[in-house]
Amino acid sequence: MGNIAQFTPVDYIKRLHSLSVPGYDGTVAITRYMSANPAYGGNARPADLLNAIAAAVKKRTDLAAKTKVDGYARVFTGQGDPDGFINVMSLVVELREELMKTKALAEPLKKGNYLQELCDRGVFGMDCIGFVGTYMSESCLEPSYPGGRPLDYTAKFPPIKDVDEIEQYSVVMKADGQHIQMINDYELLANGTLKVDLCQSASWAGAFDSSKGYGPQFNGGVLLRPGGGSYLPVEAFRAAMAKFKQQNSDPKAIVAKEKELRKEMTETNRKFGFCGGAIFQLGGDGSPPNPVSGSVYIGVMKGGGIRIKTPRDWSAVEYQQR
Repeated sequence: MGNIAQFTPVDYIKRLHSLSVPGYDGTVAITRYMSANPAYGGNARPADLLNAIAAAVKKRTDLAAKTKVDGYARVFTGQGDPDGFINVMSLVVELREELMKTKALAEPLKKGNYLQELCDRGVFGMDCIGFVGTYMSESCLEPSYPGGRPLDYTAKFPPIKDVDEIEQYSVVMKADGQHIQMINDYELLANGTLKVDLCQSASWAGAFDSSKGYGPQFNGGVLLRPGGGSYLPVEAFRAAMAKFKQQNSDPKAIVAKEKELRKEMTETNRKFGFCGGAIFQLGGDGSPPNPVSGSVYIGVMKGGGIRIKTPRDWSAVEYQQR
């Protein structure tokens, strides 16, 4: 029973933290959250690199094919996969001297560990959908990258109605539709409270703090409590935002309107919400602390949840290879 994944979410984080790029000394870790959405920081720094590479390959036409591979553009929007990151980073290795002519890239590219420096400055990064979506495709739970918005994942991960329905490798979706995480493991405590180990890509506001997690990260021992919380009527909210965008295309005005509508339309003390799912309260505790807390839904993948591939799932060919 269940959907078979090739590896766990925490194994995927380890992979994102140890990318091997041809021609570069050492491994590279994706260490920052990055989203193309202006409401969550935007992608101005990655756009500088995208434009610089586009100009550079006009002189190095032998490398142009690397800019046309599937998933290339997603690397610059926070939704790249490991092969996509490695592909773009290999272009940086090849075009380093030319790319140094771009003012915004010159300083980090002078460093000995220049690829890691670019990651630490947010030129390479991943958003929450990028993490969950690429985990789904890379682990073979999906045939290709699904994309979408956090609450779109309820189509394949219906929200549970009781804490007893939770499964390992469930998804955690903010009730306001602004974030998605995965549960790598959990422990049931008293009164229906859960202690969960989260995997996600997220960040913190303010100055960098080395005691906190940034980008793809594992947050162990976060408390998850049943009992209700805040609810946003998502369909009505999306309809109101769509109507506003028809009349106003200014990014700053759109961000402000979204914030205003979320405040106006959010209901409190609701037991159930989107798709009839129970509303839980996710804490900001854990090790390191969970950066995205609040009211959430828990979704279990249709077909019996997710389980990780074991030797009993190997094909005859895989047995021979081992």
